[in-house]
Amino acid sequence: MENLKITSIQEIRERTADAVVELPGFGDGKPFVARVKRLGLLEMAQSGSVPNELLNAVSELYTKGVGGVRGIKDNAKVLDYYAGRVLVEPSYEEIVEAGAALTDRQLLAIYYYGIGGTEGLKAFR
Repeated sequence: MENLKITSIQEIRERTADAVVELPGFGDGKPFVARVKRLGLLEMAQSGSVPNELLNAVSELYTKGVGGVRGIKDNAKVLDYYAGRVLVEPSYEEIVEAGAALTDRQLLAIYYYGIGGTEGLKAFR
């Protein structure tokens, strides 16, 4: 352990900055490229940004994973809410205003990126 080097604040900033990532496309064979940020479920809960009606579903998602939320409707609400916090450019609101909807694969990829970074996206490539 003597050879370990302390991670600098600059490196932390670089490693946690917003990133441009390739997400699954809209079913047209083309990727969806977006600027995203990392955001943990605990961070959302701690900041008080999770609406009360989603608190139980967020808790289940955190403890049991995507398949553990008791209802698909609750799961969909949480994944939509989460995408709204993780997407930077285009924003979730801009996508909705354009009359588009994110696909199931896109919502899951955004969730897995948000909690796991680029490692979380490997399953979608």
